[in-house]
Amino acid sequence: EMGHLSPDVRARAAHLVAGVASTGFMGLKVLLRSGIITKLAAMLCDPIADVRDAVISALRNCGIRGGDPVWTQMVKADVMTTLLAALFQQPLIRGALPAPPAINSAWQAHHDPVEEATQLLDLLWSIAESSQDAVKRFNSSGLALLHSLIHLAATASASGGPVAAAAAAAATTNATLKAHTPEQASVSASVAQIALAVSAAQSLHVFTEDNTQVCAAISGTPALLGALQRVVADEASPLMLAVLSVGILMNLGGEAQAPEEAACYARVLASALDAPHAAAALALLPQIEAQAEQAERVAAASAESVDGAAAGAVAGGAAQAEADVAGMNRKERRQAAKGIVAGSAVAGKQAGGVKAVAHGDFNEAFLHTEGRAAVATQVLDDWKDRVMVTQVALQIMTNMLSSQREEDDEDADEWDDAQDEADDSSDWVEEGPVTHTSSELAGFMASTGLLEAVALHCHVPFELSHSQLAHTRSGPSEICPAMAELQVTSLDCLCNWMAAAPPGSQEVLMKIRQGVLAAGASASSRLPSPLQAYECAVDEALSSALMVYLQQSVALAASAPASTTAVMLSLPSECQEALARWARGGDTDTIRSTALSALGLLGKTLRDVESNLAIASLLLQSAQAASSVLVAADALNAVFDSYSEDDLNDSVMRQLNMVGCLVAIEAPFSSAAKQWLQEAKSRARTDAQVKMQANR
Repeated sequence: EMGHLSPDVRARAAHLVAGVASTGFMGLKVLLRSGIITKLAAMLCDPIADVRDAVISALRNCGIRGGDPVWTQMVKADVMTTLLAALFQQPLIRGALPAPPAINSAWQAHHDPVEEATQLLDLLWSIAESSQDAVKRFNSSGLALLHSLIHLAATASASGGPVAAAAAAAATTNATLKAHTPEQASVSASVAQIALAVSAAQSLHVFTEDNTQVCAAISGTPALLGALQRVVADEASPLMLAVLSVGILMNLGGEAQAPEEAACYARVLASALDAPHAAAALALLPQIEAQAEQAERVAAASAESVDGAAAGAVAGGAAQAEADVAGMNRKERRQAAKGIVAGSAVAGKQAGGVKAVAHGDFNEAFLHTEGRAAVATQVLDDWKDRVMVTQVALQIMTNMLSSQREEDDEDADEWDDAQDEADDSSDWVEEGPVTHTSSELAGFMASTGLLEAVALHCHVPFELSHSQLAHTRSGPSEICPAMAELQVTSLDCLCNWMAAAPPGSQEVLMKIRQGVLAAGASASSRLPSPLQAYECAVDEALSSALMVYLQQSVALAASAPASTTAVMLSLPSECQEALARWARGGDTDTIRSTALSALGLLGKTLRDVESNLAIASLLLQSAQAASSVLVAADALNAVFDSYSEDDLNDSVMRQLNMVGCLVAIEAPFSSAAKQWLQEAKSRARTDAQVKMQANR
């Protein structure tokens, strides 16, 4: 049917694909085996607008549900060719091009050009952030679109021009169909205009990450650079748009930034972080509950008119989707959190979860909620909107603080040489500082108060964790995932700051100490169900934060007063218990390894007998019982780091029969390590994570 002469049949077929892809992984697997991506890619330039809408929905659902492998498959199916061609034909995008290509006379105008352009750009950046080949293709064939993207991003609030006119016309038509007032139509037009600007800004943010060709094209064109700078400087700019524009300018590098812009950056980021989301969620609970009750009544009334079999199929699909999400790993949950496009009709933005740190992969469902709550008077959507603004700001700072740090490779030169060869063949770096060195950005965050604002988001208040949310309809399903992902992102940002902090940062570290330790102490205080799907991500972030905090505290101890050092290295009992629990039975190897490394740091600094008997015993038990050679290696590394000195030989090591235990471990560990290294050798050439593990 996808090749049928009738456009109605083609559109129906694409909508069916979108619907199947949205219901679960099994349906998607069947579609992928049938070569559906190649067929959809060819239809992206269909002259009929309804067909293009359905194809975009289908491609986005396939990518969201399938993750990076499916986005990569789209690139291999040459979707970038048809997608770029569709963008060059789209009237609003085409109108801002300096030299637009010839018009396709068969191209049917869309009834809502603003929505069409938004959907196309959402598909563009989703593919590009998952595939370096897509970025290269944009560099070779799509650079002219930079003019359109920046124009759209810079005119979010413009009252004149083709975008505003198109948004107003579409809103007026919808108002007639839905019996909305002129005021509601005006708000809808403004929301659509902002959504398009945000999609354009997100596309720019993705394409400027570690992309010297795009960065040079923007920085070398004063009109383009000035338009972005004006978005940041204008206090009336929508906050999400301003935050993304700050990220774009940071990506462009220091040459594109004037010193006086620092105050604008600080203002925008501070505004994004200055939101007590947990307190706001508690205050909104009564309204959210009333909304949920109303939704239940509406759903019950609608269900009476729905065919039983169809209702069962919908419920089954939803149950399958929930089961799929519960079984996802951390990265897959982030992909699913982007939101699934409706398969049975032209898609609107759907609210979903939020995404933690990863290479600018922001949740477009939330990117487009800014202003939408004013139309539907949905307080929960408004709250999610503010959460997502904070989330995006945190992600930008986290990624900019990341840097490619050298590992200790004295005994693993062969792995470095192999990886160097692989690195020479690729110009793709997933995350890295472009604007400043990490330490410069860390200093900027400390001097402007941004760092302390980040620390405030690192733990979830007990009241939000238990007493009220557990007995609400929307709390566990709507508020908890958003707060969990926000907590993870904040902790990741704090970890990267601590790792990049310049020398002499003891005072600043003391300022954020309370946020880190409060987060660690709350590890046993869980948000109510269904947060179980996010527990691994939260534990991973909490254990990493405690470990990096201890690392930096130990490093700074030599130059700090003894009283300060004692405070810095003092962990609450709840944090110590959390580390011990993770070391014994963390849900993943990463959690166990991180906790063991943190305990090793404690053992290295706390030289009293009682503490070290407990720590050394736990490290030895972990090394003996570990089913993973990587976890065993980290446990043994911690033993060596903590007890290579002689001061605890009699009081700790002899009591635990340390030497005897290590002798017993040596042979099986050496054998397992050699086998693992042999199996990992080929993967270490292309996988930086495996290389790092091999070096450890």
